[in-house]
Amino acid sequence: MNNVISDLQHLALLEGDLLIARANVRLGIGTERSSPTELTDAEEDIFSAIYRLHYGLASGRYADTRCTALLETVVNLGRSTESALFEFAAKSAKFDFRADHYSVCAFFNPT
Repeated sequence: MNNVISDLQHLALLEGDLLIARANVRLGIGTERSSPTELTDAEEDIFSAIYRLHYGLASGRYADTRCTALLETVVNLGRSTESALFEFAAKSAKFDFRADHYSVCAFFNPT
């Protein structure tokens, strides 16, 4: 039961983070780009929330059926906020989880 409560709390936190990021974008807060190749503060906040969501999914969190409705809400919110960033964050989180879990890196292999 504690895992379910923890998962629901984490999903609610992610939902709140995405709602705050969306509000900041709507108000023009954190949307200034310091470099053409860098994310804005708002984009970083969106990326971070989506990344944490997908890292949790990759590690097996949110598997309880009581998490399904809130999980779908957060996923839809992330997709509708910034779909390209959503896909990039999801792929990054899955890659990082595999690297952390299996202790391997695609760029450096000492063997």
